[in-house]
Amino acid sequence: MIEADQSSEAVSRTGEFLEENPYSQDAQKLLGEILMFREENEKAISAFRKAIGLNRQSPVPYRNLGLALRAVGDESGAQQVFRRGISEVVGDEYSRSLLRSYLLPGET
Repeated sequence: MIEADQSSEAVSRTGEFLEENPYSQDAQKLLGEILMFREENEKAISAFRKAIGLNRQSPVPYRNLGLALRAVGDESGAQQVFRRGISEVVGDEYSRSLLRSYLLPGET
């Protein structure tokens, strides 16, 4: 867990790593998670979108993006992301079912 006073350093170090490794989905996910911890949800949304662009079949960025959108009050956008993740995460029924659990009742 990142302590509140260490989150600035974590953002900085992750950013430095991404400068040298711009195609690291894990680093993009980590950056987004740190930014969400800091309640910088708009920046987190951008990081999660980049992570999805690096690997469309990874379920975690869809979940995180959906939750970040939900945090800024964009429930419709969050539902779209969860549905998109369900359709993109092929061959991983467990992850697809987890994404389904974030859908509102009546959403498909």
